[in-house]
Amino acid sequence: MGEVIFLKSTLVCFVGLIFISKTNATHFRGALFSWKPGSSKNEIIIDYRISWRLSNGANFYCNDSIIKNGDERNGQGSIACFSGCHGTLGSLAFQCTDYSTIEDWSSGKGRVIATLNTTNATFGFTGGDWISTLNVGRDGSWKLLINADLSVRPDTGRINSSPRAEITPIVRLQYNCNHTITIPVTDPDRDTIRCRWASDSKDECADVCNAFPHAYLDSDTCTLTYDALYSMGWYAVAIQVEDFANQYDISPLSSIPVQFLVQVYRSHDSCSVKPALIDPSPHDGDCIVVRKNETFETTITAHIDGYNRSIAEIKTVSPLGMVKSPLMQINASTWQINVTWTPTAINDTSNVFCFTATDTTGQQSDKRCITLLSGVSRPQFVYGSQGPTGLVSPDQRLWSIRVDRQFTRGSSGHYIRLYSERGSLLENIAASDRSRVSINGFNNSLEFRTNTTFHENQTYYFLFDAGVVRSNSYCGMESDSADIKDSFFWRIYTDAVPIRLVNGNNPYSGRVEIFHGGAWGTVCDDSFDRPDAEVICRMLGMLSYDSDVMAFQQAHFGQGSGRIVLDDLQCNGSESSLEDCQSSGWNHEDCNHNEDAGVSCNVTIRLVNGSSKYSGRVEVYHSGRWGTICDDSFGQNEARTVCRQLGIFYGDSHTLAYGSAYYGEGNGSIALDDLSCNGYEDHIWDCRTKAWFSNDCGHGEDAGVDCYAAIPIRLVNGNNPYSGRVEVFHGGAWGTVCDDSFDRPDAEVICRMLGMLSYDSDVMAFQQSHFGPGSGRIVLDDLQCNGSESSLVVCRSSGWNHEDCDHGEDAGVSCNVTIRLVNGSSKYSGRVEVYHSGRWGTICDDSFGQNEARTVCRQLGIFYGDSSTIAYGSAYYGKGNGSIALDDLNCNGYEDHIWDCRTKAWFSNDCGHGEDAGVDCYAYDVTTPWWYNNAGETTEVRTPIRLVNGPTYYSGRMEVYHNGAWGTVCDDDVNNRTVKVICKMLGMYIGDSYGRPYSSAHFGQGSGQIALDNLNCNGYETDITQCMRSAWYQNDCGHSEDAGVDCHGNAYGGVTLPKYSGYYTSDSYYTSTTYRPWYLSTKGYSLTDAIRVGCDENGWDIRVDLTVLRNIHPGAVASDIYLGENTCTGTQGWNTITFQQGLHECLTSQTIRNDVLMYRNQLVYAERDPIHSFIIRHYNWTVSVECDVGRNETSSGHIHHDAGNNPVDSVLGSSHYYVNMSFYSDPNFAYQISGNPIHVAVGNKVYIKVFTTSSDWTIKMRVHTCYTKPSATASDSLKFEMIKNGCEMDSNTHIISQSSHETRFVFEDFEYTSNHEGLYVYCDAMFCRSSDYSRQCMQTCNP
Repeated sequence: MGEVIFLKSTLVCFVGLIFISKTNATHFRGALFSWKPGSSKNEIIIDYRISWRLSNGANFYCNDSIIKNGDERNGQGSIACFSGCHGTLGSLAFQCTDYSTIEDWSSGKGRVIATLNTTNATFGFTGGDWISTLNVGRDGSWKLLINADLSVRPDTGRINSSPRAEITPIVRLQYNCNHTITIPVTDPDRDTIRCRWASDSKDECADVCNAFPHAYLDSDTCTLTYDALYSMGWYAVAIQVEDFANQYDISPLSSIPVQFLVQVYRSHDSCSVKPALIDPSPHDGDCIVVRKNETFETTITAHIDGYNRSIAEIKTVSPLGMVKSPLMQINASTWQINVTWTPTAINDTSNVFCFTATDTTGQQSDKRCITLLSGVSRPQFVYGSQGPTGLVSPDQRLWSIRVDRQFTRGSSGHYIRLYSERGSLLENIAASDRSRVSINGFNNSLEFRTNTTFHENQTYYFLFDAGVVRSNSYCGMESDSADIKDSFFWRIYTDAVPIRLVNGNNPYSGRVEIFHGGAWGTVCDDSFDRPDAEVICRMLGMLSYDSDVMAFQQAHFGQGSGRIVLDDLQCNGSESSLEDCQSSGWNHEDCNHNEDAGVSCNVTIRLVNGSSKYSGRVEVYHSGRWGTICDDSFGQNEARTVCRQLGIFYGDSHTLAYGSAYYGEGNGSIALDDLSCNGYEDHIWDCRTKAWFSNDCGHGEDAGVDCYAAIPIRLVNGNNPYSGRVEVFHGGAWGTVCDDSFDRPDAEVICRMLGMLSYDSDVMAFQQSHFGPGSGRIVLDDLQCNGSESSLVVCRSSGWNHEDCDHGEDAGVSCNVTIRLVNGSSKYSGRVEVYHSGRWGTICDDSFGQNEARTVCRQLGIFYGDSSTIAYGSAYYGKGNGSIALDDLNCNGYEDHIWDCRTKAWFSNDCGHGEDAGVDCYAYDVTTPWWYNNAGETTEVRTPIRLVNGPTYYSGRMEVYHNGAWGTVCDDDVNNRTVKVICKMLGMYIGDSYGRPYSSAHFGQGSGQIALDNLNCNGYETDITQCMRSAWYQNDCGHSEDAGVDCHGNAYGGVTLPKYSGYYTSDSYYTSTTYRPWYLSTKGYSLTDAIRVGCDENGWDIRVDLTVLRNIHPGAVASDIYLGENTCTGTQGWNTITFQQGLHECLTSQTIRNDVLMYRNQLVYAERDPIHSFIIRHYNWTVSVECDVGRNETSSGHIHHDAGNNPVDSVLGSSHYYVNMSFYSDPNFAYQISGNPIHVAVGNKVYIKVFTTSSDWTIKMRVHTCYTKPSATASDSLKFEMIKNGCEMDSNTHIISQSSHETRFVFEDFEYTSNHEGLYVYCDAMFCRSSDYSRQCMQTCNP
């Protein structure tokens, strides 16, 4: 399609002169104009529709081919200035939109863009002559006058836009009949619109002022009524359309002309005999949204009764780009045309389309006009307005986020969802719940309330369903907001020890309260002094070098209530948290609330309105008031000093300076200007600056910092994980990087951010969308890194979202790594593989130890010190395949890469893949061993650990598994903090008051090696290896010093368990697990209390205590618990379910390890749908059970929770009406699930695309019903409907999108109780003509 040419000129103000462009012609058929402000000062955009005599020549001729091709006609004349300016604005060339061969006219639209030197101007179009047969103004001149005002309106704060109108060039009226002519008018500012006759006194209409006598104009509705009882022939109609700020104003904001012709003709037919527009023609007044990249299709159908007549023409007034088919006869009395329209950037948001039918006698149907909305977007949540974000209090309840327009609350079935960091759904807030969701109309914000109390040291995030808010901004039609499914959009977290100040005179002082054990408690003032107060102020982000910190005793800020959680606090003042200070322990105190401690932090610098305690607008305190800092001269050095003063400087790569009120404008005073630091000062008072409160700035220049900045980045569409299109997460969405100036140093920084840069990486930069064009925004351009930066935020660029590119210029990189970590649980750990001679190979673990691991981590750029670096052998991260590249690697640990180490020749070795070496370069980033396949586990731990020879399952000698063998732990330095870590790993931790260490082989001496010694735990580690001070197997102990624990023993005394004396051997209390509990009931029961596993070579002996189980899961039913498959249920006795199936039944698997037969299965407890009892929605738990049978025919039971790893469910797809169906695992429909049947875990979301491959775009498909069955032959009584009549029938099913040949929806996978093997999905669809907008042919709910 061709483009409309926009003419642009600058007008020089020359008041008093009038420039008139006058054309002598008799082929003018009317015109109308409108205008709106441009993007720069005094820029104006003038849109017009102009009509001419079709047969007048090539400059005015239009046909279907010209319209389809978008060809431009030269037309005639120009827009001229009349007052307030001087010159010609531009020619009246136009792009054809409509024509009539019967009435001999053509019509088209055009646009002129000009820049005025004044805000007020009057301009228009003059010429001569009108057609010579006019009844009034014959051979007269025409003039169309436009008044524009580009000043900012005081009522809206925006520049006005004029009204818009549409009308056909010629309106034909039958003589001796009563007629109504409605002029469709709209106003983009929703102002009051009135119409009036053009006035001769205002010089608006030349010779055709008042040229349509006896017609009545209703100014409020812009409707003409006319009794055609007077002269037949032609009339020129000249009307002015004006907008007013409100219905009471009498001074218009603007005035635009509408001029057209009316022909009054005689007919022998009665007034009621005329063509009729019939269905499926759109109805008059319809409003239809045509979204981006969609095509509007419809059919205009006309019907005529009587003999010897037919439809001669269907006349239209169309938006640019609309294509009409030739007139087609359907039957003896019906004709139609097909209409298609794909909006482009030139189209207005609101586009009027009008049409009438004319028969061979000249009779016309009633006119219909519809509104087509293009470029209409859904209401959007404003990124950056969500709050609070970052660090929040555990009992934070109120939340708010702004919307980009006025909106209404979403309907039922649309939710705001709160998740834990690991994806567990914690809370659904229905958008329609007025008690929890409200609208703040003052700032267009959505406010809602949660009920969840957050746990300490946890991260959470919000997701939003589509339709949480709705907009009714367009034609009264509501538009749903899009969903928010990015977990980074709104993240919050809590401190390890949440703390707050209560009842103070300001936010920086008050009674100290700590959140612990699910509630807030106070601190006793015994031993409470300034060092304790300094730690508290540091935790609150209120400590700087010049803070005047004070400690208060004896309930200075009033008495608290509830528990007193800490006493005898003894900090030295340098600790980062109260966790690091000595005390009497949680909830061990001898105080009352008149001893509650308090502090005053008296800060002099703070960060305000940031997303975390590390970022925000910088404010300083001086002379009794807070003030901001002006961004003049404020850069990296100043930001570095601010962060250092706040005690949160983590290096330049994490420090960013911001200006232009990035974190919002402050209020009150501006305290400092022209701050100049060298970056090494301890606080800003040591920097040069103007005098206090002396500045030449406004709050739009307030400075801000981020002391801990990071940006997510990824590579997309590459051939491997190390290459692809660069995408950066910014402003709530992923965006691409433009390739302007993009080269190798930029690529090196990107690879470093991704952890893919080593010293020998062959990094390459790619331009011109080498890896395919992206979509969405382009967030960075003109990137100029020197290659040494740690993040793109430190590199120079044009700034966020400032670019002049398109996606054909998307940048890409290839990191081409030569060393990598494979099969680890994070980018910091895994099996070591190296690339040489065109192939990847592993490293043999011979001689591979700490020095080699150190060098590997250094080469990968992720060496964080010896305490974080661990070497692994014996294929700890799984066996590789292919070649073994290196053997006998011998490093000193200080090399930059392993090529500098001694080794055998490439691919020369005497190893197998069971000896593949691995490393963990960041041991504090908790990982999962390769053999523990549980992707859904809630807490992942690396090191296998067990308790042996204890009288209960939660006590015994500690043993850890390393390098293929179990070893004991020496009791040197084993204390309560060590016990806390061990019990958490075992899933047996029940609180700080419990957990007791034992020494001197209290539970008997072990055998084999002593694996660990000199442990140094602080109690908050997630793996025992994080406590290591010496290497594996380095110790000075004997087995008489083997350590033990009692996880349920009183930490501060109480009953001591009896020493081991050999009487525990007949019963096995052996327990091995690698995670903390996924569930612990309020009654103190865990799942291990309810299940006992026994076995021998003859079969299982599993017993479930229903009494205990029902304390955890009230209402648990024995028939819903089965072993392996649903036919293997237990025998119910007195409150006990017993499973005694054989070891070769019920899908039990068998493996051999170390001469031990290992039998494994799963004990499953399914939860049924509350309405459809034959549906299993998810599993309350899935427990892995293991029976180890040795050669001596003894056995032991092994319980292993598997709460998140549900049994695999099979989903079978089929469809009716030759409709195709495909399944995906992600909401972007990028990753298709292959196979038949496909395999999906119960409770997981399945994304389904229903589509037809038909190439006939005159039809459209609408999904009518989707349902499931347990099998293809199952009874309809087991049919479960997800979608019916286009309605979502199941709360776990949601329609995502639909187009002409495709519908997408999502549901959460479930099972049938009668068939755990899978379910069948059926979808019924119906096909309609594309032009059919009846209810049954729209993807809407039609119950």
